[in-house]
Amino acid sequence: MSSTASLADYVRDTPELVERFLGLDPDRILAPLVPFLPAAPAPLLEIGAGPGRDAAWFAGRGHTVTAVEPVAGFRKAGRAHTGPAVRWIDSALPDLRGLPRSASFAVIYAHAVWQHITPEDRPIALSRMRGLLGSGGVLLLSLRFGANRSGRVMHQIDESETLRQADTAGFSEVAAFASPSLQDSNRRAGVTWRWVVLRA
Repeated sequence: MSSTASLADYVRDTPELVERFLGLDPDRILAPLVPFLPAAPAPLLEIGAGPGRDAAWFAGRGHTVTAVEPVAGFRKAGRAHTGPAVRWIDSALPDLRGLPRSASFAVIYAHAVWQHITPEDRPIALSRMRGLLGSGGVLLLSLRFGANRSGRVMHQIDESETLRQADTAGFSEVAAFASPSLQDSNRRAGVTWRWVVLRA
């Protein structure tokens, strides 16, 4: 996350959010993305990994997972949830300090993160992620649309602008599709999600 205010909100709400996030079914979230994942185990980076729900899912399928998460309470819960199968790093977009510049991944997964990155930081974030992907690597990025009733700081997203910025950063679009929110409160508020799949 780029916004200090966003980070503070997650720190404040960590105990409630750990329970809520781990209560969601990763199979339902990740099933639409399976066709875009490598068939063989591969190095995968999750950005904004929260308490490790999805990181554990990826690791359970043999991928070598590095989880980036700036909130200490989430990292603690994540280590307990994933065990040693996942490497945890204290870092955040846009610059992902703490990850070596030489690091390389086949997949980068960033779910429910983009709305917290300020518009001016998004091109920087895309460029940094492109640099972490090997040739042909895939970025799985979710875009949130709809009302914000959580009280957490969020920034508007323009999908067309995101895709233009991704093109400039060296990505090509593979797919884009809608995905319903799994949280009742979000559905009632009219929140929807779009996945964009980008190839380096």
